[in-house]
Amino acid sequence: MASTNFRDLTVILTGAGAPGWPDIFRCLLENGERQIDIIAVDMDNDVAGYHLASRFAVVPPGRSPDYIPQMLALAARYRVEAIVPLTDFELLPLARALPQFQQMNVVIPVASAAALEIATDKIRLHEFLAEANLGMPEFAAARNLDEFEQAVKQLGYPQRKICFKPGVAHGSRGFRILDPNAVEAAALFSAKVEESLYSLTFEHALRLLTESKNFPPLLLTEHLPGMEYSVDLLMRDGEILSTVCRERSRVRFGLTYQGKVVDDPALADLAARIALKVGLNYNANLQFKRAEDGHPKILEINPRTSGTIALCRAAGVNLPYLGLKLALGEPVSLVPPVIGTRNYRYWTHVFKGPEGRVIEL
Repeated sequence: MASTNFRDLTVILTGAGAPGWPDIFRCLLENGERQIDIIAVDMDNDVAGYHLASRFAVVPPGRSPDYIPQMLALAARYRVEAIVPLTDFELLPLARALPQFQQMNVVIPVASAAALEIATDKIRLHEFLAEANLGMPEFAAARNLDEFEQAVKQLGYPQRKICFKPGVAHGSRGFRILDPNAVEAAALFSAKVEESLYSLTFEHALRLLTESKNFPPLLLTEHLPGMEYSVDLLMRDGEILSTVCRERSRVRFGLTYQGKVVDDPALADLAARIALKVGLNYNANLQFKRAEDGHPKILEINPRTSGTIALCRAAGVNLPYLGLKLALGEPVSLVPPVIGTRNYRYWTHVFKGPEGRVIEL
C-alpha cells in the first residue's frame, strides 16, 4: 500500500521498446510510497511497453528537431511532474532544454549537458579520463582508414586481439573484436552466435570499412578478457549516495542474462572517482572489464538508469525511484545492497488478439 506522505505523480518513461523498460516500469510503479501514473513513450508506434502503461505516446527520435517540442507538448497535455529518459540520444536534448521543462515544474533526473557531452562520446570519454589515469585501457581513435590501420598496429595486432566500436553508438551496435584467428567457417559450429558475430580478422574489417559509405569515428582498445561488471551509482551534486556493483556473469548481445551483486570496494571507488570527474548526476551506470593483470578497465558510461537495474531493486536498492525522488528534491532513505543477490533473465510476452485486445494467459 502506497504511503500518503508523498503526493501522487504522473511520469513520462521513455524508451518503451527497450528490453529493460518493463523492469524499470515496475521499479517506479512498485515503490511502496505513492501512486505513479506512468506514460510510456517511444519512437516506435507498437512496442510492448504501450500495453503495460495506462497511456502511451509516439515521439520522434531524440536527435530530431521535433523531439523537444513534442515532449513539451506531452508534458503540458498530461500535466506530468517528471520525465525519466532511458535512451542515450534523448539525454543531451533534454539536458539542454531543462530550463523549458523547469518553467513547467517538470523535473528530469539527468546530468548537465557538459557532462553528457563527455559521457555519451566514447572517444571523448577515454581522452578525458586518460589525463587523470582513471582505469583506462590502452586505446586509440581513428577517423579514417589510414588512422584505423595505424591504430590497429599501435595496439599490437596481430600479436593480440583488439576491439573497436563507434565513438557514439547505442548498446553494442558496431562493436567488433579483431582476432587474427577468426575464421567464419571454422566458427560456424564451434562458437556461440554472439562470439562468431563479434569476431573478425583485420582484413575482413578493412574490407567492410572500405565498402562503407560513411566512416564513423572509431574507438580502438586493447581486448579485455576478464569478468565484466556494471556499477550503478546514485548521486546528488557531486556526492555519491549509493553504489551497487554487479558482476555480469553471462552477457548475450549486450544484455545481462545472469548477474550477481558483489562487494568490490576498489571497483566502487574507481567508478565513483570516474563519475565525479565527469560530473554525472542522479542515476548512472559504468561498465568495466578486467584486463589480463586483473585490473578493471572502463568500457563505457551509461549516464542514465541502466537496463538491468532491477537487480539492484531485488537487492534492496530501488535506484530508479530514488533518482526520481532526488530530482523532485525529496529526502531518500538509503540502505546497503544485499550482496550475493542474483538475476536470471528470461523472455515473456504481451499477447494481443486481431482486434487489439490484450490476451491474458
